[in-house]
Amino acid sequence: VKNPDGTYFENPSIPYHLQWNPVANQHNNTNSNKEKRLLANVNMSYLILPGLKAGASYSMTRNDFLNGSYSSNEDFFEAQGGTNGQASRSEDNTRTSIIEATVNYNKQAGRHNFDFTGGYSYQNIFSEGFSAGNNNFLTNSTLYYNLGAGSALNNLTVNYNRSGVFEASYANERALLAYFGRLIYNFDERFLLNLTVRREAASVLGKDNKWGTFPGASAGWVLSKEDFMQNVGSVKYLKFRAGYGVTGNQESLSPYQSLPTLGPFTSNGYSQHAYYGVPGNAVWITPYGPTINANPDLRWETKKEVNIGFDFVLLRKGWLTGSLDYYNRRINDLVGYYNAQLPSQIYPDVFANAGLMKNEGFELTLNAKLASSKSFTWNATFTGAYNKNEIVSVTSDQFKGTAHNITDFGLGNVQRLAPGQPVGVFYGRVFAGFDNNGQWLFNNKDGKPVSADQIGDDDFAYLGNSIPKYNIGFTNSFKYKNFDATILLRSSFGFKALNAKRLYHENAVNIYTMNLFTSALNNTVNTQQYFSTYYLEKGDYLKIDNLTIGYSIPIKANDYLHGLRVYATGTNLATFTAFSGMDPELPLNLIFPNPGQEFTAGPGVEPNYGYYPTTRTFTIGVSATF
Repeated sequence: VKNPDGTYFENPSIPYHLQWNPVANQHNNTNSNKEKRLLANVNMSYLILPGLKAGASYSMTRNDFLNGSYSSNEDFFEAQGGTNGQASRSEDNTRTSIIEATVNYNKQAGRHNFDFTGGYSYQNIFSEGFSAGNNNFLTNSTLYYNLGAGSALNNLTVNYNRSGVFEASYANERALLAYFGRLIYNFDERFLLNLTVRREAASVLGKDNKWGTFPGASAGWVLSKEDFMQNVGSVKYLKFRAGYGVTGNQESLSPYQSLPTLGPFTSNGYSQHAYYGVPGNAVWITPYGPTINANPDLRWETKKEVNIGFDFVLLRKGWLTGSLDYYNRRINDLVGYYNAQLPSQIYPDVFANAGLMKNEGFELTLNAKLASSKSFTWNATFTGAYNKNEIVSVTSDQFKGTAHNITDFGLGNVQRLAPGQPVGVFYGRVFAGFDNNGQWLFNNKDGKPVSADQIGDDDFAYLGNSIPKYNIGFTNSFKYKNFDATILLRSSFGFKALNAKRLYHENAVNIYTMNLFTSALNNTVNTQQYFSTYYLEKGDYLKIDNLTIGYSIPIKANDYLHGLRVYATGTNLATFTAFSGMDPELPLNLIFPNPGQEFTAGPGVEPNYGYYPTTRTFTIGVSATF
């Protein structure tokens, strides 16, 4: 860790992954992140007439973030770059305000019940921030509290190292305006009807597409109230329901993506510079120009859904309750980044509406009272879901295409969006084995094993779904006298997962540049890296997601303390899976990564770095009722 003279051992002449000292890196770098949150809301209502009520509300949320970082002049990377200490400071503030006004009218006439609500809603989100960075400090003692102590920010000579030197600020605003209405009607608590409509406008959309109309309707029939069901003793309650609705989405859009905006050219978060003047007497200047490909045709992404289902209560004393639902969802005008047509566009990507995706599936919920006595109770809840996802189209009147590649690890795309395939389907080479020299063999489109250099784009195949088809949850709650316990089991299956760590760290060819797994020493793979089915694994898993054990302490009746309970809880306690990575429960990241994020992992991918699995936590607590 340290040299005999007390300095940290670091050697820039050896392989990169061994050059720097992690202990020194921890000691020589300081990072601070502070967050403040303020929540406030006001509600009021006024009864105008019997059954007629008006209401209004205002809520405000403010989030303030203050971050600072400093790398001392003794840091390995600072020494290599010659920046003599580097500091940065940033502040980001966001205020969200929501104003709503409603009128509600409720009327009962015989067996007819009416409930009407109409209203207005306005949401405003304002964000602003500032950031700056500087280097070349005389002392490490000021950390990031005195950015002006560094000399680099004011040094504009061409040959000066300006790494991490920047000043930037921003402000943006977005708004959402809506008028809405809802009618709820029921006849004799037997026939139910719900009608809604929402007329909504978003500032982030194109000037001719800001408004959208989103209707919805649902109906229900309580069959258990009909005469023909009265002799079915095992059915205590049975309701059939069906619905159709349209909703809009614009949340993935930034405030000004429909507008042409100007700003400084940036790279990796820092301003690009060009020098101005004659050689030997030139200084850096910041060039300005268009920052994005504006799209004035941005419009609402809309989801249309049909839902049919049953709610039921069965058996004596309602010991079994539950619901069964079928849904069919179609998302039109998918919002995301698409390849732009050059040269009519300036940048290679543009945010646009293109494509159609559908989801179809079933959801089941069962609640059972398995035991009930004076001293012991046992209740169980089972949830199950099946979902079939499919990309129907990735084209529109603006953008024509057959597929959209995502998730690049520097080895070519490993997933894609393609018609007829689920979101994030794996796409690549089919592993066929190794030759006598330990070189890769892959199947070509005819199913014949060939060497890697003989595989072309036409030989790539769809390799498996990255999103679980089935999700199951099973909760059991027990109570025996003063003791209680609850356990939650959760499972997902029917999907493939990519362990990107194996792809990099299980290949002996990287032994001089990476800290490899010990399995790489006995592995056949010792050649160029390729993504293929060799690295795809079954992602199925079963988790003990939560276990809580408690004891209610008997107390004598008094006017102050009514109940006292001690408990212990553990979450993410155990995972049963064949997946070799850290955690098969992988994040479902953005379908369409932002420009420049080629290395962003898509669904079903455990990244090579920068990924933290679900944490395991243990909690001991006391709850009191006064």
